[in-house]
Amino acid sequence: MPRAPRARQPDIAERIRLFAEHHIVAIRTARKNGEIIAVKHATWGWLSPQQYYVMQELHTAAVAILPKIVEGGYRAKAALWETKLEILGFSLPLGGIIPLYATSKAFLSYSEGKFDKMAEWLALEILPFGDILILYWMWLDGTGLLSSINDTLKDFFGQYGITQSFPSSPVGLAIAIGTTLGADFKDLGKLLGLSG
Repeated sequence: MPRAPRARQPDIAERIRLFAEHHIVAIRTARKNGEIIAVKHATWGWLSPQQYYVMQELHTAAVAILPKIVEGGYRAKAALWETKLEILGFSLPLGGIIPLYATSKAFLSYSEGKFDKMAEWLALEILPFGDILILYWMWLDGTGLLSSINDTLKDFFGQYGITQSFPSSPVGLAIAIGTTLGADFKDLGKLLGLSG
């Protein structure tokens, strides 16, 4: 029984087009009917037509979705940087703290000779959604600062017999300091010799 003729190989121009558009460097076909049974991708090697199709669809989806994600990240960055707090007619630009914090951390890393950390801080300042990580680190530094303030206040008020536990959130800390100072101001003033 004679063999069926092999499927015609594409000419050079067609091969160049397949490589340029789809990154295909070779195609395996069935001997009987010329059906494509495998495709050789320039990076991923031999793939079945089903695998190659799935990769094409994922690539198409990524090309459509990634720009939207990046745009959303930069819009979030702009919204965070433009955040303002208005108190009694005065506007405080709170969003400016984010790049200021990241830049100061980058300069501190540079002065310590940690150039990789400096690059990380500058990248967070530039990349979309980097501000989320900056805010996270600001929160960690802030809670560390609040816990050290808490310890200092416990030590300070503890020497006068005032045992007030200060919370670690900024609002809770402000309320606790206000109530402690208001309730114990007379006793504290007596201990310090400020009032009779």
